[in-house]
Amino acid sequence: MKSMEKKIKNLVLKGEQVEAVYKKQSLAEYENNPYIEALPPIFTEDDVLEHFMVTPIISQQDKTSETNIRYHILKRVKNFIQPLPIHFEVERRLSTLIRRGYLARNPLDKSFLARVRLMHELREDEENAHYIAERLNYLRSTADSLSIIGISGIGKTTAIERLLLMYPQVIKHTNYKGQPFNRTQITWLKIDCPYDGSLTTLCQSFFKAIDDLLGTRYLEKYGSFNRNVSTMLLFMTSLASLYGIGVLVIDELQHLVNSKVDQEDMLNFFVTLSNTVGIPTVLIGTSK
Repeated sequence: MKSMEKKIKNLVLKGEQVEAVYKKQSLAEYENNPYIEALPPIFTEDDVLEHFMVTPIISQQDKTSETNIRYHILKRVKNFIQPLPIHFEVERRLSTLIRRGYLARNPLDKSFLARVRLMHELREDEENAHYIAERLNYLRSTADSLSIIGISGIGKTTAIERLLLMYPQVIKHTNYKGQPFNRTQITWLKIDCPYDGSLTTLCQSFFKAIDDLLGTRYLEKYGSFNRNVSTMLLFMTSLASLYGIGVLVIDELQHLVNSKVDQEDMLNFFVTLSNTVGIPTVLIGTSK
């Protein structure tokens, strides 16, 4: 187990954990869905500007410091972040991804509860895990995906992380409209694609991200190296349903070019991840 965790060294971006506060929705299709109602209101451009922008603070004392000290103070400019029109566009797409993805995963919907039961049934039958796509094909999914491609150092990761942190990452539900509703909702989860491009390690990173966030032991339980990718995908599906994961962000996607897996298999993996697992995905990488 320790050797497995040592191999998966991805640092997990962590956000705020809050108790659910349900809000009136502007759109009718978002009503009566606790996962959506517990989210912050749809952000305006002023909200994005306020949360996104970072301006270095330079005091009057800093300005009168010795030259060698002021040289270090100047490096604060590296922390400066100015939102551009593209950032507002990405925020709108991210906001839509999360909310639309929850439409078919309303925890109060009987069809969704049937899906969760099917997840558990398939999870107990690992030998037939490769039938997951066939068994779940008839279930409706509203999950979309988004790709952010750009040259290295342009600020792709910084932008998406600033936008993700505008949302609480973990929302604890206890009661909804006077009825007991004990759920832990993960609004977003960000992982990095492993340097070796291994899909197995990518799945293990998913389990480890949840473990680091909630203190669980899913990596130990589901991430052993003798499991195939199809089986791990099944477990990811089950956890995505259990915790109502709003969006999965996979960074450094260019590492997949180092994978020993055929590129067509990798493409099928991400298609299945979105269509079957039902999690909206954001893929980030360079043009490589």
